[in-house]
Amino acid sequence: MIQTLTFINTQKGSLRALFYGKLLEIQNRIRYFRIDFGDFKMSVIRDIDKGKGEIIRVEISEFKGNKYLNLRVWYTDSEGEYKPTQKGIAIPVGLYDEVKDAILAAESLLN
Repeated sequence: MIQTLTFINTQKGSLRALFYGKLLEIQNRIRYFRIDFGDFKMSVIRDIDKGKGEIIRVEISEFKGNKYLNLRVWYTDSEGEYKPTQKGIAIPVGLYDEVKDAILAAESLLN
């Protein structure tokens, strides 16, 4: 079954894709997008270039009513499309404040 993907508005207007393959063609042209497949929703917040064809993708996802902050390494395959790796973490939204505080504490030690 083909699902409609609806993207948030950009400076060029609203973007729509009829199937996931279309998303792969345009995902590198926009910084923030949202996917809705019923029980699974995802909003990409930012892609951080790691070098050597890898990025760290920061996203918010929702699965069966539970929200997560996802930090995952993605790589570029032989066709130039980004694919997720197993390297990453899905943080339940209930732990976000605690993780944020830990990152801020680590930042003070890095400076």
